[in-house]
Amino acid sequence: MLRIGKRLFSWNSTKFEMAGQSSVKITQISFGEKITRELVRGNRRDGTPLGDTAGDWEPDNIKLKMLADEWYGTDAVFAGFLGLLTLNKSVGLADTEFDLKLQFFEEVIRTAPTSKSGTITIYAPVCRILVPNINAQKGVAGQEVELEIGVTEPIQSNGAQLASLIRSFTTGTSEAGF
Repeated sequence: MLRIGKRLFSWNSTKFEMAGQSSVKITQISFGEKITRELVRGNRRDGTPLGDTAGDWEPDNIKLKMLADEWYGTDAVFAGFLGLLTLNKSVGLADTEFDLKLQFFEEVIRTAPTSKSGTITIYAPVCRILVPNINAQKGVAGQEVELEIGVTEPIQSNGAQLASLIRSFTTGTSEAGF
């Protein structure tokens, strides 16, 4: 058997894009989401629930670290993400929304019909910067900016999402026509 280019995903597999601008200067990213629901109980003698409610989709803030020069820019030619998201300082950072894409990619040479695609795509369609934070300190590490990014619409992972799709397609009217 001969395998070429078969690698598991690692940090070196990461591609990142924010507001349509790609970057190789992010150093960390994390996020999560959940459905907050309520167990509905009746008077069952065994104490088990009758079911649960549909609940609410709740995203965590995306936590992102990037090198300081990528955020602040280095000169008038490269304004950094701060310049991009403030339209070169013509609007406030809180005024803009943007999308964010994270990909894990490894080249795969298809030698068999069962070979898998080498891409995972995570997409957050509507985001906003909530907390920009720099923590400069003595040391030899590159200076980083920590960002907390609010998420407004459901995150899609390879096209799937945690939030209900069925409920987003209905109008909310009952069968009785209300």
